[in-house]
Amino acid sequence: MTRTDIPLFGGQLNALAEVFGKPAVSVKAMEVWFDALRDSPTEIVMDVINGWARHNGRFPTPAQVW
Repeated sequence: MTRTDIPLFGGQLNALAEVFGKPAVSVKAMEVWFDALRDSPTEIVMDVINGWARHNGRFPTPAQVW
């Protein structure tokens, strides 16, 4: 992922947080998420985030998405 992907990623991650009744991911937390996933291709990260609710009952951690 690149820094230009953060708005797209952040939007999807916050939508997922809403689905699971979690608060929106803060700017500082988004930096942690980005740091954990920056070496991963954006398409793969987005596929995991977009499909998470189909197979999981809890909001993910960065390590689970990685």
